[in-house]
Amino acid sequence: MSSAINILKGRFSKCVCSSCETSNCKLKLSDFPSEKIILDIDCVEQQELAHIQGKRCDYIIVIEQGGFTFLVPAEFKSESVRESDVKEQLEGGIRFFAEFYNDQFTCYPVLVSKRLSRPASHKLKRILINYNSKKVRIKRVKCNDSLLWNKVKSQV
Repeated sequence: MSSAINILKGRFSKCVCSSCETSNCKLKLSDFPSEKIILDIDCVEQQELAHIQGKRCDYIIVIEQGGFTFLVPAEFKSESVRESDVKEQLEGGIRFFAEFYNDQFTCYPVLVSKRLSRPASHKLKRILINYNSKKVRIKRVKCNDSLLWNKVKSQV
């Protein structure tokens, strides 16, 4: 089995980041293992993505620990959130990752945003993200808050 981290580092080294952030919002990774990679998908050359249809999320975080591979697709939004766009972008990030890594992985999709209206928050909780014949709910993290590693790894 090839390491997902090594595959991504080898193919997209110039798009590897030390953090996930936009101009006014950051996703803090609390207690995450050192065996991880953060990839800025917007940095990836368009020709690399031409055959992957649709929108993609802003970042993917890949963690390898204890024989498991975890994928955290992360989409950043300001205040206006269209639930269908968020779903499409997160699933696009998953498709991007699956294009280069075809072993099993656990997915923990995240929306990072400043505020959500109550109706948008309720709609978001009902959206299911599809991957590997599984369905998972989107987790929301407020801008500049921490995503806890224990919550991610509990999905196994």
